Amino acid sequence: MTTTLPGVMLSLNHFGVLLKGESGSGKSELALALLDRGHQLVSDDAVELHSVQNRLIARAPIKLRGFLGIRQIGIIQVEQHFGSNALCTEQAVDLIIHLQQTVNSNPFPTSWLEQILLGCSIPTISLQQQDPTHLALLVETAVKQAQSGHHSTLAFINATEAIRQTT
Repeated sequence: MTTTLPGVMLSLNHFGVLLKGESGSGKSELALALLDRGHQLVSDDAVELHSVQNRLIARAPIKLRGFLGIRQIGIIQVEQHFGSNALCTEQAVDLIIHLQQTVNSNPFPTSWLEQILLGCSIPTISLQQQDPTHLALLVETAVKQAQSGHHSTLAFINATEAIRQTT
């Protein structure tokens, strides 16, 4: 089964991150900041997804491969600007990040959501749109959290609640 979605797909140290959000939400600018930090672009604008043995695999439509569209600058060829190592042909989707313009009322979510795409369950978080350089660090941190499987917020909330009850 195959589908194509709007978004940007990246590989952060072989960990696949699918950026989703409204047009103009900063997905491509965030991708540019992450490329500058040494990560790889899989696809910009449109992401082809197919399911293989309960894993969601992403790649770029062939005609879009290697291009990144940046508002106010135009289309760049990633290999020309960052070298051939800045491109990744395909990558499993390990995390979905939604870029949103609204402020989240809870700055410390206690759990991540799961999104089902082509029958595959993918951890999903939302990040508020902001400066792409700062957002790049948040994405790298989210990847580390997802890789470890340990989400510290709930443990922190439980610990502070236990302290309050003893005082």
